[in-house]
Amino acid sequence: EVRPGLASSPAMTELSAAAVEVLVFGELYDDVFREIILQTEEKDESLLAKGVELRKKCDDDGKCSSGEGSGNNEASSSISQSAIGALRSLPRAHTSTDKLLHCVEFLEYISEHFSSLFRDKCIDADTLLVMVCQHVVAASIAHLHAEVAFIEEFSRDEQLLSGKEGYALVTLQASLH
Repeated sequence: EVRPGLASSPAMTELSAAAVEVLVFGELYDDVFREIILQTEEKDESLLAKGVELRKKCDDDGKCSSGEGSGNNEASSSISQSAIGALRSLPRAHTSTDKLLHCVEFLEYISEHFSSLFRDKCIDADTLLVMVCQHVVAASIAHLHAEVAFIEEFSRDEQLLSGKEGYALVTLQASLH
């Protein structure tokens, strides 16, 4: 411990870590993230290409819909615009903490959206994963693998083991593989 008292409580430790994260990544974020983009470029390009292919197939077949509340059955790709907005906020966040918060928001919006659509049905983890995959494709984020890699690399164990944050990251990771 460099300064006595900075780790005197979990709250102080978290505040200190967050302050360091903001200061460090305020200066270095663009360089670090550019390097991660280079490492994940092939995966990100493949994901975007799959999204384009799926949208083209849907347009050709006329069977797919990504509109709010639309679709032809319970497994349709009904998309929560709030969830898409949360996921699209990832590139604007420059710390792993902020990115994780957007991931949690993303899952919460999906859960709320589908809970309201299927009131009498239980949404299990497998169903949630399908919904997350649909939203990942619909969001069409240029460097989503890089975003997830950044979170993996720079999140603290306390963040990932605390519940929602870790679950959100693991669910997003699973949707990409």
